[in-house]
Amino acid sequence: MNVGDLNTRIHLYENKGTTKNSHGETVESWQKLASVWAKRTAINLGETLDSERIVNTDAADYIIVTRPKLSNNLRVKHGTLMYDVRSVDESKDKLFVTLHCTVINE
Repeated sequence: MNVGDLNTRIHLYENKGTTKNSHGETVESWQKLASVWAKRTAINLGETLDSERIVNTDAADYIIVTRPKLSNNLRVKHGTLMYDVRSVDESKDKLFVTLHCTVINE
């Protein structure tokens, strides 16, 4: 892996638990953790049935430079899309990590 391959700007968000919104509903609270450069690989997992509607299950892998506090309790924002981080894999040399993500269909 070459640092020059990291040509996509993404934003990492960390789950801070739940809060109540103005309607008294419980919602997840997300806080921006960092903006980083990444190498993106798009993945199409096909279509799934969700609440009686067909949705695309798009995914992406993002390779970034290793940093502390990375877990699958994160979200990635790339452009207008938000992704859930499903798993985090560290490279053998421990210099990079791969964030395996699926798009959030809301």
